Amino acid sequence: MLKISWIFIALLVFSGCTAEKAKNEPNSPISMDLTATSSAKTQEIKEKNTIEIKQSSFSPNNYTIRPNTTIKWVNQENTPHIIRSQGNFLSPTLKNGESFSFTFIAPGEYFFECAIQTYMKGRIIVEK
Repeated sequence: MLKISWIFIALLVFSGCTAEKAKNEPNSPISMDLTATSSAKTQEIKEKNTIEIKQSSFSPNNYTIRPNTTIKWVNQENTPHIIRSQGNFLSPTLKNGESFSFTFIAPGEYFFECAIQTYMKGRIIVEK
């Protein structure tokens, strides 16, 4: 196990050195941003185009996207939620850990809310 850890650390160090060199060369076809984090400071990486339902709100509650983009709502609460956008979509009841996805095709402004806790609101802007 210790040998595998040292190999992993060596790979991280090597990758960081080559990425920094590539970033500093103006004609390099490689552009990387490698960030090493310690296990004590591991940060949660959010999934792109995902709206989290937590603390009785949507996070983020405003989102701007391009046409043909799929947005995924993920319930991270013990409270059930139903996501709706008048005339556009209505999710099933989402329990903790469940998700609902919808693909926005046409440009415009789409308002959504929780059908159970109607004070929870958000907006999707689909740019042209």
